[in-house]
Amino acid sequence: MDAARVNFDTVMRNYVSSRADADDVWTLKQKGATKPLKLRYEKIEEDTVHPAAGGRWRGIADFKTVDGKKRYFAEASVSTSDDLWDVKSLRWLGKEQAMDLRAEFARVAKSAVSRKAGPHGALPDISLSDAAGKTTYLPDCAKPKCLTVYVAPWCPACSNATATIQGLQSHLAAQGVPVRVIVGRDEESKVRAYAKDFGEKTLLDPDAQWEVKGVPHFTVSDDLGGIVTDEAGAWSGISPAEFASRLGLP
Repeated sequence: MDAARVNFDTVMRNYVSSRADADDVWTLKQKGATKPLKLRYEKIEEDTVHPAAGGRWRGIADFKTVDGKKRYFAEASVSTSDDLWDVKSLRWLGKEQAMDLRAEFARVAKSAVSRKAGPHGALPDISLSDAAGKTTYLPDCAKPKCLTVYVAPWCPACSNATATIQGLQSHLAAQGVPVRVIVGRDEESKVRAYAKDFGEKTLLDPDAQWEVKGVPHFTVSDDLGGIVTDEAGAWSGISPAEFASRLGLP
């Protein structure tokens, strides 16, 4: 992780330097503003740097105005997986946005450092977004156990299990067990349409970043990202409580 942070910082400095003048001042034109914004890159926030999808790293970078009176923050996605290291995306954040994202990224980064495989391996190092664009780092689980369910729009068994999965969501929410539903392996429009059945926080994986073996797929993981239970297929004719119990959940 320390090496990743150094690399992240290096990529950010090179990115800004290539756009800055001889005094390391990056001049940005602001829409509707009479004067351009002049910034200097300050640092990365080390405790926010964490692995993301596609071999990339995400984190928050800090900037200051030339006079040092005002700070700016940006969410950066960086690639260090090939010879051409680069910033893949840079999104400027408001103060409140930065505070919220800082807390989320710090928690994810801490989880990534302490990851440990379970009896059935570990969840993949990927991040997936929901319909609103909020990103979840898959191995991160805020409780001792989490249930992750993977379904696909074209899968008849998934359609048949939709009500069962919805029942599991309600039952486990009452037990304090987080349930994450992922809809993937199909065209994005179909993925988004099916995701509505499971709520606004449903994660989208149209490109099949997680190659699960069979759908519907039920994975129970611990707070270190280790897989405790790994089941393909849904049991029929049983209550949500019975289903949860067979997965080793309350």
